[in-house]
Amino acid sequence: MGLNFTLSGLPGLPPSRAQCLVLKWVYTYRKPKIRKKMNLQIKVTQIYSESFKRSVIEEFLEGHLSKIELRRKYNIGGKSAILHWMRQLGYSSHNPLPKKPKFEVVPLNVPMPASEKSILELQKEISDLKRKLEDERLRSEAYLRIIQKAEEELKTSFKKKPNTK
Repeated sequence: MGLNFTLSGLPGLPPSRAQCLVLKWVYTYRKPKIRKKMNLQIKVTQIYSESFKRSVIEEFLEGHLSKIELRRKYNIGGKSAILHWMRQLGYSSHNPLPKKPKFEVVPLNVPMPASEKSILELQKEISDLKRKLEDERLRSEAYLRIIQKAEEELKTSFKKKPNTK
């Protein structure tokens, strides 16, 4: 049963008459028998007393329960009802509960394997590597000097030309 109805859509009737018809229609369909026949549901708005609102807000500010938990506990509708009450009654809108992480990082206490090297062994290895690095640097310098000497004696260049493969 679909009704397409607008106030301006009633031809020949002044708006005040149209408004009267709408009000009469609304009144008629608010009757329980007609609502039941047409399977109409009326949304009921719960009205809470100021003292109840204040007690819920005080419980929230104590920090033991979150807004969601309080809504479930007292069967309060509306996601932001408690926040709205706080603003309405002059409370600051802070959340005393810290956000709980979705997961917790737990450090593992893994013992060091026996094969780990001691500090002295590591220091010895570092000094050996430094010595080998110095040896390679000297070898590289020696090769460069040999190449320079050969270029001077043979009067030619051994450097790679650009654009060659």
